Amino acid sequence: MAQVHLDNSLIATLDESNLTAQIVESPDAKGDVVVPKAVQHQSKQYIITSIEDCAFVDNTNIKSLSFAADSAVRRIGGSVFMSSSISSIKLPPSIEELAVDWCYLTRELVHLELPSNIKHLKYVDGNYLIGGDQFDTLLFVRRNFEGKFVVPSGIKKIGNSAFYGCTKLTSVSYASPCVIEKFDMYAFCECSSLTSIQDVPPTLTEVDNQCFMDATSLSDIKFLGENVVLGDNSFYQCY
Repeated sequence: MAQVHLDNSLIATLDESNLTAQIVESPDAKGDVVVPKAVQHQSKQYIITSIEDCAFVDNTNIKSLSFAADSAVRRIGGSVFMSSSISSIKLPPSIEELAVDWCYLTRELVHLELPSNIKHLKYVDGNYLIGGDQFDTLLFVRRNFEGKFVVPSGIKKIGNSAFYGCTKLTSVSYASPCVIEKFDMYAFCECSSLTSIQDVPPTLTEVDNQCFMDATSLSDIKFLGENVVLGDNSFYQCY
């Protein structure tokens, strides 16, 4: 596939077979970046349909990402903003999929905006994003959330990297009735002010790999269930 450089320093690949484009890199993009609807190249128009995995990785000059009003972007890939400086994202009305680890290592991300027409995602009280078939997955918590977080009733899974880098999170509790079943990979990674988690409900049966990695103040956690599976390095560097 051919690659082209956009005016805003984004790099896209072009698919000649269906006249679509994908944003794949952004090494020189900075400030408030707007993804256009399409790329013009050699008298042809290519509609941008996705932001590919790692497209903004290590970009320490980006501030925000938004999309053209008539954007056709359907997917945002995995680890797409890893170790970047992005603090705000305005999702397009066309969005259909956020990859499982889309918010991995987004330490500065504190603001999301969703168009009103999106029915499969909810950003609640400006604090957290939920999704899933029955809105049963906590996908993201703004990274400057402070104090105790109450997991809403109906949440079955704390998603991949949901609290990653929430350094002001101090404790976690659960609204009743609680149906939580799983803490996913990196869910509480780098939550450096999280000191203890008491009475994790018996519905929880799985803690995934690196879930509490680098939660350096975590001193104790109590599971009420009798058969909790702990993934590899669940408490890595929780000294």
